[in-house]
Amino acid sequence: MTLHEEPDPADMERLVRQGTLDMFLVHRVPAGCTFDVHSLGEEAYVAVLPKGHPLLSGGALRLEDLASEGWIRFRSGSLVDDYLARLLADAGLSPHAVARASQISTAVRLVAQGLGVTVVPASAVPEGFEELACPLVPALTEPVLVGVRRNPGPAETAMLDHLSRQDWCGTGLLGRPAQV
Repeated sequence: MTLHEEPDPADMERLVRQGTLDMFLVHRVPAGCTFDVHSLGEEAYVAVLPKGHPLLSGGALRLEDLASEGWIRFRSGSLVDDYLARLLADAGLSPHAVARASQISTAVRLVAQGLGVTVVPASAVPEGFEELACPLVPALTEPVLVGVRRNPGPAETAMLDHLSRQDWCGTGLLGRPAQV
């Protein structure tokens, strides 16, 4: 069984044609999707700041609080970067990108090294970096959806059951409650 997380729509179409896509995990269902789609919950996004950053001690943050910081963004055209770009544009913000990463874990590690700040899904903050994450206000969330090919086998069924039991909100990973 192969599970793809937020596959590029063109990659997803190619994988479906090749018959190699069993499941996918997304925030939005791709147009023309022929898989059975199940909602797993809502995923919260968090700000990630370098250790010792003054904003780490103040509780929940607004995107505006991070506007003057250098940002670790994601590969242009990636779904997570498109989401961030929309959020920033809607808030009237255009922070400076100091680096781009193709993986969320890489972005968090660059932040940990002091290169900048980022915003990522809370559930994707790598183990050991939770202390660098701050909740956002207003809360930023997206639905978590899993697509499963029609007539799934035992492996896909077991994976769907496992994914259904996960804490997709991810705020339980944070060491402190959101304070406004």
